[in-house]
Amino acid sequence: MSIMLSRRRWLVGAAVLIAVAGAVVGIRVFYPGQWSCVVGAGHVPVPADDAGPDVVVRTYLRALSAHDRSTAQELYPGGVDGKSCNIRSIQDVRVAAVSVTEDRVRVTAQYTQTSFDEAESGSADGPVGRNYYLDRTRDRGTWRIVDAGQG
Repeated sequence: MSIMLSRRRWLVGAAVLIAVAGAVVGIRVFYPGQWSCVVGAGHVPVPADDAGPDVVVRTYLRALSAHDRSTAQELYPGGVDGKSCNIRSIQDVRVAAVSVTEDRVRVTAQYTQTSFDEAESGSADGPVGRNYYLDRTRDRGTWRIVDAGQG
């Protein structure tokens, strides 16, 4: 009886080990950039409520570079995904223009980006030009990024 119980424990243990290994591989295959968010996360403070759109964009880019998902998500709700987590660093940030469209403010930022894995990031390392569109929030009137695109 003890041999049977021992064999059953071994089989249960092996099944659990296989399940965990499968989950780890599955996460790596379907969410490859997520690993980068765990490594070396720093903290970037959210700017003051009266901060201008350019400050919000600069802070958002600093948060991405520092892997501070919390601040990045606060400044661009819904804008942080697996590709964002693949960013190794963002440097040489320059706000090239701030303009008002019909109902939003557009901030054009230029910077140099490096990734942990270029294939996973969806863009090549090097200079990046991107437009960020901001609206004021209803509750506090703070500027937040609502959309972004290549600039």
